Amino acid sequence: MTEAEVRQSIVRDFGIKPETIQREVHPVEQTTILAATVKNLIPESGEAVVVYVLGYKSKKLTQVNVVWARDAKAEAEIEKLKVVTLTLRNYFAARQYQPDSIVRDRALSDGGILVFRGADEKGRVVTLVARDLAPVESKGQAKGDAKTAVPRHPSVQISYIEKPKAPDVYQIRKGDF
Repeated sequence: MTEAEVRQSIVRDFGIKPETIQREVHPVEQTTILAATVKNLIPESGEAVVVYVLGYKSKKLTQVNVVWARDAKAEAEIEKLKVVTLTLRNYFAARQYQPDSIVRDRALSDGGILVFRGADEKGRVVTLVARDLAPVESKGQAKGDAKTAVPRHPSVQISYIEKPKAPDVYQIRKGDF
C-alpha cells in the first residue's frame, strides 16, 4: 500500500479524521511513519497507537505496530494490558505459523518479554512484546517504597513485519563512505 492508500485505510477502518493522522520521517532509517490513536481495538483495551511504516525506497507499507501503553501507577490499566497480552497470545498461538519459527515467553535483554513470535510461509513475522506488567522492586527496597522504586513503563506491542531479513530502510552502502 502507498501512503495515500494507508491513509484511506486508517480513516475507513477506524473512523477517524484524516487530520488526526500524524506523519514523520524516521531520522536514521528514513522511513515514513504514519500514526493514529484508536480506541478499543480489542474490546475494553482502551487507547492504542497504530503505527504504519512505509519503506525508504519502496514508499510502500512494510510494517505495522500496535502499542498499548499505560500509566505505571494505574494498576487497573496494567491489568487491562495483561488481559490484552493473554488475549493476543491465544489469538496468535491458534494461527498457522511455521513451527520452527515460533517463540513463546522469552525474556528480552531490556527486561521485556517476547510473548509470541511466529513467521508465516512467506517469511512475514508477527511479534508480541510485553514490558513492565509485573511489579518490580529494587534490591533492598521495602514494598511500596516510592523513593527507590524502579521506573515502569507498562506496554504491549504487536509488530507485523513484511521482510524482517531485508528491511527497507536507509543504509550506507559499501563504498559510499
